[in-house]
Amino acid sequence: MNTADYTPKYKAFKFNNQSEFDIWLEKTTAYVVEFFDDGQDLLKIYVAENNEIIHSEYFGSAHLYNGAFIVENPVEFHGLKIYNPNYQADPYYLKFTISNISKKKENEPFK
Repeated sequence: MNTADYTPKYKAFKFNNQSEFDIWLEKTTAYVVEFFDDGQDLLKIYVAENNEIIHSEYFGSAHLYNGAFIVENPVEFHGLKIYNPNYQADPYYLKFTISNISKKKENEPFK
């Protein structure tokens, strides 16, 4: 794996208010990965077309995964392999089990 291919594009983005962020997230999200709730704080991540994690529903620590990349296709009922150039030298698996993957269809907003 060439780690140079994984440079975050969106991590440094700043927004003036929640509405501006929500509009950007809706427009930029290619798919959403949801995890079964087994007591962990990370339940959902939003992913851009380049497989960069652009937002996560991770109570109190959402910023930890922003700018990380999904390096293998996510599969329901499995873990998720990611590379986080901010914190790790090598890719690793999140052991949380995927419950759902919602892909955004062209010109159709997420529900």
